[in-house]
Amino acid sequence: MRCGWDLKYVEGISKDYIFPTDENGKTIIEDYGSISDEGFIELLIQEWKTDDLIFKEHLIKRLADRLEVKLREKPLEWDIILKRMNDRSEKTMEKIRSKKNG
Repeated sequence: MRCGWDLKYVEGISKDYIFPTDENGKTIIEDYGSISDEGFIELLIQEWKTDDLIFKEHLIKRLADRLEVKLREKPLEWDIILKRMNDRSEKTMEKIRSKKNG
């Protein structure tokens, strides 16, 4: 039987070997191993306000994996997003026109 500690932000007792530690004045997470949903949310709440972008990227990737969401390797540029949206709008308008004329 595992003996855990009370989670600060999530109802319940921790089942994970995950806790913040201090290394040379910087808080780090000790273990990312297999993490319960409760532990994941606890970490997310505890650390989201951090300026550590690497940590935030890690959490986003873990959450995407868990939700089976595919992330892009690189974000789309705004001009590409607009072009694709415009192309889809044009195709939709063409379909509407062809139905009216058909």
